[in-house]
Amino acid sequence: MRKQPIYSTLKKRFTSEALRGLRFVQDGSRMVKLGACRRERAVATSMDGQWWRVTPLERGWKS
Repeated sequence: MRKQPIYSTLKKRFTSEALRGLRFVQDGSRMVKLGACRRERAVATSMDGQWWRVTPLERGWKS
């Protein structure tokens, strides 16, 4: 399983509520979007815990 991001981090920033609306879940100090078999589809990181930057790990991560 590949853990390195193959897509660049998005310029758009998301709030915690917006990420929860996209079905992200808290995983320690980051938020992840899980797909089938708990595979990570995207990872969000934050410096302040309020605004998050998303790094997609595969194509079609929003669906």
